[in-house]
Amino acid sequence: MANINSSLDEILTELGDSFDADIASSGRKITRSTANKIWLMLRAFSRGLYGLYQTVAALRYRFDPLYCTEDELESTMRIVGVERISGKVTLLTITVWNNNELDSKTLPADTYTFVSANGVSFTLVLQEAVTIPAESFIKKDFFSSIAGAPYIGSFPVSDNTNITVTNSLNTALDSDLAFDCEDNASQLGYEEETLYEVRQRILTDN
Repeated sequence: MANINSSLDEILTELGDSFDADIASSGRKITRSTANKIWLMLRAFSRGLYGLYQTVAALRYRFDPLYCTEDELESTMRIVGVERISGKVTLLTITVWNNNELDSKTLPADTYTFVSANGVSFTLVLQEAVTIPAESFIKKDFFSSIAGAPYIGSFPVSDNTNITVTNSLNTALDSDLAFDCEDNASQLGYEEETLYEVRQRILTDN
């Protein structure tokens, strides 16, 4: 039976054989010549069917996430409304202690940075000054960054005390302020979904 892999001649031959079978009871066969109008009709139909098969073959894998190219996958994603899962920054909770026993202390509005042992920067953009009562503390979430801009990915940090936090001018902070950070295993970010991961998600989506 003709299929998308059949040639034009194979399709035409199959149609001719089928026609012969239909008129077999009359003891006749179709004359396979361009002088025969019925044969010309079968040829025209064969060309149309062949063209349809060619189109199906060309598009067969274009919309199949298992076989299509990355460009075709992105095009199909736009058509069906599938989007990549966006990446996320890693957060790090840092505790700011006021060790003064009598006076409150102010953490000025500024951009603060902590660099982990692995060399990853974490940034806090403090829009307004924060007052910390005597012998008290506040907690702030710093985000993973490069040159102050969000840095997407997973960057684990362990518990640490008396860590070094700097301001935008790298000037000395109040000596009564101390900084600790918590383990951030529950705040890790992740990279943006790759096209390979999108492909696997679509294929396994129920």
